Amino acid sequence: MARGATNSAQSGYTFFTFSKGKFIKRVSEGTEGAIPRVLENGPNIGKTVYEISFDTLEGQILQLEVSESQYGDKLEIYMDVTVEGEPEEVLKITLPFSSSYGKGFLKRIPNLDFSKDLVLKGYDIFNKEKSRNEYFLIPRQDGKIESAFTKENPNGFPELKKIKVKGKDVWDDTDQLEFLKALIKSTNFIGLGSETTQEETPTVEEEDAFPEPNNEQVF
Repeated sequence: MARGATNSAQSGYTFFTFSKGKFIKRVSEGTEGAIPRVLENGPNIGKTVYEISFDTLEGQILQLEVSESQYGDKLEIYMDVTVEGEPEEVLKITLPFSSSYGKGFLKRIPNLDFSKDLVLKGYDIFNKEKSRNEYFLIPRQDGKIESAFTKENPNGFPELKKIKVKGKDVWDDTDQLEFLKALIKSTNFIGLGSETTQEETPTVEEEDAFPEPNNEQVF
């Protein structure tokens, strides 16, 4: 495969999110291939935005970061998709840190080679209970890159804790998130060069709220 975001065609991009098994780029009205969507949540509810979706992203992951927002912590994946002979191009893929697909990706960190290009491929399926399961995997020729933390071999990965909030039992993933933050900090990434530039694009918080995190035990 070739670097970039793939469907039937490519276009310039910088900022991506992930939704319903697709990598989403927000674009201007009138952009070829863009699909309109009316925001149903967040401070700009009712606003129409325009998006292009991609099945896969391919490039070299330079850095992973966790940042705070009013909607909860965000996981930011920086991916270099620069093509030889073309201007530098870096994607910033933003996910809810507590999402099942964010945690599922992070649990594969120990099995990833960040000196090489990786492919991120999105999926969107419904289980027997008709609930949505969004995730993305890192495929390779002999299958896919597996999680380093499984049910059979958790390798220190904490379990969810049941706590009471306003009299109701809820599953708390605080210990899991702290574990993953430490994993990110202990991983050697190439890093973002000081000359890396990014086009100005609206963040998820400015345009739409993150979905509620899915705190299922994901391996």
